[in-house]
Amino acid sequence: MVSKTESQIDIAFSGMFQQGSRQVGATGVARVIAGLLASGWNVLTPFEDSAGYDLVAEKDGVFKRIQVKSCGSPRLYNSGTRGPGYKFSTGRGGDKRKYGTCVDLIFLVALDKDLLWVFDSSKMKATRTVSPENSIAWMSLRKI
Repeated sequence: MVSKTESQIDIAFSGMFQQGSRQVGATGVARVIAGLLASGWNVLTPFEDSAGYDLVAEKDGVFKRIQVKSCGSPRLYNSGTRGPGYKFSTGRGGDKRKYGTCVDLIFLVALDKDLLWVFDSSKMKATRTVSPENSIAWMSLRKI
């Protein structure tokens, strides 16, 4: 049974994601940085937003350029056969180009349930819808 205090915390926490997209994005990047650091990676961030990626993770001399996409709550699939899922815009810029060679991995983060998906950027479409059942554990970041 959930206590009244826990319910109030859940309501306050979910309201956090009603904020603008910049706050949601910054929270997602911070969550990914925390997960990577906990998994033994060193994390570098670009000085400006023009690099084409949000951060670089390094472990044992291997560098991964990472783009983070975040959302605060699920949206229903258009198909009535599946339940709620998370929809992310994974393209780059106004014309939704693929990231190509400037990004190695794309991390999708659902902040309301603390879920994570990791994809090779070369295999991403401009929009990606994912299911909570397909998310991975944060500790699996040790092996990306």
